[in-house]
Amino acid sequence: MEKIRKLLLGTLFLLLFSMILTRAAGSPNGFPTPEQQTLMASLSPPNPNIGDDVLWTIWTDPNCSGQEVYLQITDVFNGTVIYEETTNLGTENQCGSLQKLVSTDGYEKHVYIFMASMTVGNMAMNCVQVLNFMGIQVYAYVTPYQAIPGEEVNLTVSEAFYPYVEAYANITVYNSTHPDLWTKTNVLLPEENGTCIVTIPTDGWKATGWMEPYMVNVTVISDLGESQTSTWFSLVDLIVDVEYFTYFVGDLVNITIRTYPTVSQAGLQISTLGFPPTIVVDELVALTNGKATRSYDSSAWTPNTYHVTANATIDSTPVFAYDSFSLDAFRVDVSCDKYEYIVGEDVNITVSTKPEQANAEYNITVTNSTGNTVWTHADHLDTNGEASVLMPTAGLPPGDYDVEVWVNNTQYVEWGFEWFELVEKTFNIEASVDPSTVSGYAMPRLTVTTDPGQTDANLSIMCYCYYGGGYMFNKTNFDCSSYEYLLPLPGMDNGTYYVEVVVTSDVGTNSTMVYVDYSHGLDSDGDGLSDSLEEDELGTLPGDPDSDNDGFFDGIEWFHGSDPLDGGSVIPELIVVPLITVSTISTFALSMLKLRGRKKSP
Repeated sequence: MEKIRKLLLGTLFLLLFSMILTRAAGSPNGFPTPEQQTLMASLSPPNPNIGDDVLWTIWTDPNCSGQEVYLQITDVFNGTVIYEETTNLGTENQCGSLQKLVSTDGYEKHVYIFMASMTVGNMAMNCVQVLNFMGIQVYAYVTPYQAIPGEEVNLTVSEAFYPYVEAYANITVYNSTHPDLWTKTNVLLPEENGTCIVTIPTDGWKATGWMEPYMVNVTVISDLGESQTSTWFSLVDLIVDVEYFTYFVGDLVNITIRTYPTVSQAGLQISTLGFPPTIVVDELVALTNGKATRSYDSSAWTPNTYHVTANATIDSTPVFAYDSFSLDAFRVDVSCDKYEYIVGEDVNITVSTKPEQANAEYNITVTNSTGNTVWTHADHLDTNGEASVLMPTAGLPPGDYDVEVWVNNTQYVEWGFEWFELVEKTFNIEASVDPSTVSGYAMPRLTVTTDPGQTDANLSIMCYCYYGGGYMFNKTNFDCSSYEYLLPLPGMDNGTYYVEVVVTSDVGTNSTMVYVDYSHGLDSDGDGLSDSLEEDELGTLPGDPDSDNDGFFDGIEWFHGSDPLDGGSVIPELIVVPLITVSTISTFALSMLKLRGRKKSP
């Protein structure tokens, strides 16, 4: 019997080990290993009200059943810790998880941070979720901000924070003499994008100019509460608009005039700043339906700031409109081949001009953070109006340095600017995320390399999104020559995540940053799968994170290729091998003996 017991135990472990190897080797995505431990968390429902219960769901990959975790809830507004506990992840739940039902009775209209922390060996993880009880926040703007009476003005109203909720906007336009000039109510902001665009008609309204703008008040109402915002626009009789703020000698300067459709012509004058001004354009412009666009060749104009004045007679009254632009002789572009250099390394400074200033004289001056000059260089640009110079940095202290370049073509002098940083010699660090755009239950691969390889180093990964949650991973005293980590994005907010990587060793510290765009649909149960995916494709329950009640959440099952609707399916990478009791062995052995005792069919 003892021999059978050992044989069966060995067979079970071999089968399990084979399954793990097969699954890991065959996975197109790859899964975290014990050396890449991850901690994930979510809050559900996505948009609770004060007083609701919030389900804080925490899970691990690989499985960390029984592992100690520290939980903390902090009021961001006053820094008060309103809840903290050290507890353990479930042992019956095979994906090493924990669910904590948090009552929000007594919470205020503040922002709250839910942080889960865990340490495994030389790795420490912090997963942060944000609960925003400030209610719905919106902003609004109009285009164009300046219009002719009778033209339409477009108002855009958007929710500021994801996840968006269905909301309705009430809009009022007024000015100093009319408190309710125009209103529109119950304009839908759909939860899909949290945005609406409303056209404001201005027929019959008066041109009151910049001094008396038309104000737009917006009140947005949702289940999360009410939010107000405002914006404004002006109505004028005449508009002159220069296409760009800056031109270069020889460019075509494009100017548009707009007024009422009944006005057939307008005067246009372009003159230099200064006294006396130099007038370069002075003409009558024919208008079609009150509009015209003109292009002027600036080849013969001198570099300067130019004023543009349009005038027209409307209802026997002269009206004027103004704009301006800058005309430069040429542009000077300055660049360094990178922003960070090691002390002693040459800085490659490149100069280019547009239009090309062939053979023009240039001067480079490099100053330190206190404004002292540390290096200068003078020469001539090549026939393409370019130059490339190596600046030695031996003997210079670490710090930021400014690079100014002046170019003189014997008629005009223009300048350009750049900067770089000098650091002590440590090591190079590189990081990349693949893929850099992900959605749903996704764990993109972050690859970190150091050169020369730092074989005994500390690694810190900070993954954060503005107005959303974040994640931190620290690993100490290990070989960081080349390391891969799967970023645990499931449960996080939508947005662009900044991934800051810092490596510290005896040689020094170096850092870099990469980005990853993450999106997911509405996830009511916080299992990392969108409601639409669960309902339309998988058939799992969007309101239950573990549809088959097998101890594995739906998201992690789907990610690992298990069936979230089959309680008998397992995830070999995560499973905890239970202690095999004598009765279990006996039953299994009996079945095996019965099979061995059967005669082969003839």
